[in-house]
Amino acid sequence: MGINDNECIQDLTTQVIFEISSAVSNTLSLDEFYRAIHASLGKIISVDNFGIALYLKDRDTITFPYFVDEVDKDLTEIAQVSRKESLTARVINANKPLLFTEEDMIRHLTGKVIVGTPAKIWGGVPLKIRGKAFGAMIIQDYHDRNAIRESDLDFLSSVSEFVAMAIERKQIEDEIKQSEKLTKTLFRISNAILA
Repeated sequence: MGINDNECIQDLTTQVIFEISSAVSNTLSLDEFYRAIHASLGKIISVDNFGIALYLKDRDTITFPYFVDEVDKDLTEIAQVSRKESLTARVINANKPLLFTEEDMIRHLTGKVIVGTPAKIWGGVPLKIRGKAFGAMIIQDYHDRNAIRESDLDFLSSVSEFVAMAIERKQIEDEIKQSEKLTKTLFRISNAILA
């Protein structure tokens, strides 16, 4: 890779970070925000099969608040994560990017509960806050084992910490909005009772 390639990658990374930063302020909901992340990343790498996973330690569950996949349509959560061999959990536990070919998956998952349909290639990068993974971004391809390269994971890694901070901020904003709605509802109910 030459100097111009590195400059191009840096420019694209900066563009994606800017778009995601704008989406934090300009989207109304977390779902809309996740769609904006997906669209921004899709300008740089193939994200036809893409997911955002969040680990809920107290429930030992991985949820998929955003998941677009051409094969698996209803992946919403992985319960009892500590008892299953999930690639997503491996990324979160390793706290580093991981790339698996179909052969790797078969070798590592033989005899274990497999979550989702095995792809030709699967990659994931952790979403980290203060150095600790709380989730992952996932990409996969069912047709071409060369569709995802280490450089794709490098790119995802370069924006993942920013994405993680943006998700945390957006979650807090949504919690505040829900709290405000609840407070307004309780205030209206108490006024109606006292009237």
